[in-house]
Amino acid sequence: MIGDEVTHYYMLVKQAEDLSKPNFFAEIPIATGEVEVRRYPHSFLWHYIGAVIFYLTGGSFVAIQLYQTFFLVQFLTVAYLLARDRYGVESRSALAYVLVLASLPLTLIFSVTFYQDVPMTAQILTAFYLLRKGRWFWASLFLSLAIGFKVTAALFYPPFFLLLFFWQLKERGRVRSIAVTICALFIVLGVTWKIGRAIVTYGESVFYPQYQLERVIKKTKEFFESKAPVVSKKSGISEVNTDLSARPQQKTQIKESKPPIIANHPGDLRIKINYLVYGGLVLWITVAAGVLSKLISFIGLQSNYYKKSSFWLYLVGGTYTIMAAWYIRTAPDARFFLPGVPFLILPLLEKAVRLPKTKIFISGLAVLACLQGGYVLQKAYKLRALTSGMKEGIAFLEKHPPSGHIFMYPEGNYRFFPAQHEWYLGYRLRDFWRADNTARINLLNKYDISTVVVKKHLIAVVDEKITNLGVYPSRFVNDIKSDHRFSNVFENQELMIFELTGIGLK
Repeated sequence: MIGDEVTHYYMLVKQAEDLSKPNFFAEIPIATGEVEVRRYPHSFLWHYIGAVIFYLTGGSFVAIQLYQTFFLVQFLTVAYLLARDRYGVESRSALAYVLVLASLPLTLIFSVTFYQDVPMTAQILTAFYLLRKGRWFWASLFLSLAIGFKVTAALFYPPFFLLLFFWQLKERGRVRSIAVTICALFIVLGVTWKIGRAIVTYGESVFYPQYQLERVIKKTKEFFESKAPVVSKKSGISEVNTDLSARPQQKTQIKESKPPIIANHPGDLRIKINYLVYGGLVLWITVAAGVLSKLISFIGLQSNYYKKSSFWLYLVGGTYTIMAAWYIRTAPDARFFLPGVPFLILPLLEKAVRLPKTKIFISGLAVLACLQGGYVLQKAYKLRALTSGMKEGIAFLEKHPPSGHIFMYPEGNYRFFPAQHEWYLGYRLRDFWRADNTARINLLNKYDISTVVVKKHLIAVVDEKITNLGVYPSRFVNDIKSDHRFSNVFENQELMIFELTGIGLK
């Protein structure tokens, strides 16, 4: 497993031990014989439903993998139905739509690994599909399920309720539309509040949508109370000493500033290559073709006969994407933008398939989608696997245990190494990279680190700001290679292991 899917999986496993209440802790066994406990006080329905399956199947990992895959099937099925209802079969846009979404690296990576981005996106797409069909009650339930999977689903609330009211108003009149919207609000916000209360009670944390909901209720109550008439009481003369010079001065405490909290985000879109890595070639070809077709229609070289409005698709995808970009502007991880992609890409595809030589375009798209999808799945499998080169390094450290901790980018395989690991160094990782070796050794000693494990596939050149915190800067690797205080005790095609002279291995 890779990254945070380790936390999600073991949180699910822990939940299966007691289904009577939600669990927000993951107990992760590591090779040292210890158990690492992590807390994840966020949306928990994916973990809870998975825990029920895990319990019923006798602790089957395969069952959980199939459970995660189910959401990919749901996502692609609903995507096809949505495109089909917009004349997608006749124009072939439904086929192209499914090909693009199925081969999207974001879709494939996070439908294999145990993250909640694809499950949440599947519920969101289902909710809006049902809403467009006029089935507001079921749409509200699927939206509620989405917020139970991932908190960012709350960003879809504004367009959902706006479209619900507008579409109901067109079909059933003002009174009915208001009643339906209130009922839907009651369902969705009620579930949101219940999830929030569970997180407060059992996770000992705050659920942001529930916190904001309670804040709005409190502000509303205060507003109406402020409008109520107030009976004034005559107050006596204050005995408080108003002479500021006579008051005792409070001592000002100067606190040492702590470094800002940092974390690595593999899909950080401030690193431009990630637009291609996580978006894939097929997506950007489709976007370019769609924009080209729109330009041709705009200048009048192609008739604009399409009957289905795309406004609501742009509204849903656009509002979510803009709000998500604002909230995560300091760390714009690509996977958080996945839920907006299906809404934005469909109208562009419907334009793209109107270009000349449609059959050739879709055939080429299908070939590229298969090649891209195969490559991404192979890459995801390799990232999740414990490779032979990694096993050799672990076996070496088992024979020669480090006297202290190891400095290593964790990924998911950190738990197989026979020592505790460090990476962020008290959130001073950027300072560590910029320092010379003497300062680096001092910082390593501070955290009782005796061994440095370098994963070769993560050696890279970094920018001046060191945006990517998930790699070993090539300058750092070259520095320790040429320094006698770092002794290279093991190397194969995947790893280099250095010990600090005089501290190192037992």
